[in-house]
Amino acid sequence: TPVIQAVKKIGRFDLLLRAEEWDIVDELCTSLVQANVEDICEIKPEDGDEMKTLKGLVMKNVQKRLVLTEDVVVASLLDPSTKNLYILGLSSEEKIENLSNALQTHCDQLKNAEEGAQVKHATTKEPLSKRQKLLKKYSSSNRSYQSKEVERFVHYQQMEEEEDPFKFWAKHATIYPNLGRLARRLLTQSAASVPVEAMFSTMGLVLNSRRASLSPQRANDILLVHDNFKLYFPV
Repeated sequence: TPVIQAVKKIGRFDLLLRAEEWDIVDELCTSLVQANVEDICEIKPEDGDEMKTLKGLVMKNVQKRLVLTEDVVVASLLDPSTKNLYILGLSSEEKIENLSNALQTHCDQLKNAEEGAQVKHATTKEPLSKRQKLLKKYSSSNRSYQSKEVERFVHYQQMEEEEDPFKFWAKHATIYPNLGRLARRLLTQSAASVPVEAMFSTMGLVLNSRRASLSPQRANDILLVHDNFKLYFPV
């Protein structure tokens, strides 16, 4: 039936979200998956009541299931192949704001790490006063340079052959030095393994009781219900 076919399509995307080798680069696809699910769930005149109900429930909960974290949004903006996707729903000003905030946080973390290392290997050098630290932190020239760097990057229209993020940043790291360091951190980190561990824990309980008769497709169907049940039927 059409309802079953729709559930199968959504199930395939749900299976993608549970992939074992899911890292930050793969997570950039979250916005693409969300857009595709929304296309599937667009209500059509020929849809029956059951189909309309299903699509309505999925649309109501799609953003809970496909969460765009702050890191994923920033990583999407740092990836030249995804930074201009309309499905991110960000204006140029919002892109600049997101990247500027992320860059400032990143720079603050680096400074704190450097200051910690300096304390650990203390010398006779006179430490900076609180006033000097604040002046250094909020230096207008430093912030102005970072702001201009972010604006130049957001408005830069890359060529099609520059869409590979790793090749792009290898080539442009000296042009956008601060963003290059941020991109290197975000685009090369692995996502937390907690969702994957939870998946294996759930599957372990299922397989212990039905190991002999459970097909791979049935296992995926059970996981689909397990991962989404609370969204549609709150306890």
